[in-house]
Amino acid sequence: NTKFDTTMKEEEFFTSMANTSMYIKKNLNKIVIFIIYIDNMLIMGNSLEGIIIVKK
Repeated sequence: NTKFDTTMKEEEFFTSMANTSMYIKKNLNKIVIFIIYIDNMLIMGNSLEGIIIVKK
């Protein structure tokens, strides 16, 4: 979805070269990974604050 992709990139995520449904955001030593597949989502990372922001 182009709108979703644009929104994620506006939030400073970039797509994985190996999997275009994986969005990654790195900030210093923090990382948040967002994976979308059909109608499922997986959000993970080492920053609880970053994960909460993505969920909003």
